[in-house]
Amino acid sequence: AYIDANAIVLNNIDNVFLCGNFCAVLRSSDMINPGFMVLSPSVEIASFLHREWKQSGPFNEFRNSETFMNSIAMFRPLKYAMMFDPKNTVGSNDFMRLPFEYNLDVLLYYLHSTWSIPPSEHMILHYSLGPVRPSKWWTYPLFNLNWKWNDLRKHTSVTANEPTIISGVCIPAVFIFLLFLTH
Repeated sequence: AYIDANAIVLNNIDNVFLCGNFCAVLRSSDMINPGFMVLSPSVEIASFLHREWKQSGPFNEFRNSETFMNSIAMFRPLKYAMMFDPKNTVGSNDFMRLPFEYNLDVLLYYLHSTWSIPPSEHMILHYSLGPVRPSKWWTYPLFNLNWKWNDLRKHTSVTANEPTIISGVCIPAVFIFLLFLTH
């Protein structure tokens, strides 16, 4: 399985290892989002992807892992594939689509201020909102899901630059207040 560095696992995802040779969540109706994928190991596919990546040009804000994965013809059948059912984990050799709870986009939460599924079904939370990721201290008072990231960080050995009530709420509040005063 592959998981982006800007995503966190919220519940047990062991069942996805039975989903097939290639499983991913589709977003924007039919586009692969590579924030979380399950791939069966294959030297042939790895070599093919490496060649394609090298031939496709330099990495930039318009050419990234998402545009790359969606440009590869071998992954196009995913949009027509069956949906993986975590309650019926019969192994498959085919492509399967993962339900969106395996790659929850924080933008969907902020558009509606709620999730459409209960927290017990949340599997992976993907912080894909560009510059407002939880690694930025000023995002905490504005984006409450960033505190989930911080709670997870408390259980790791990395504690540098940890947001506090001062850096995460007071400083941004003063900054926003001053911004309004000047306009």
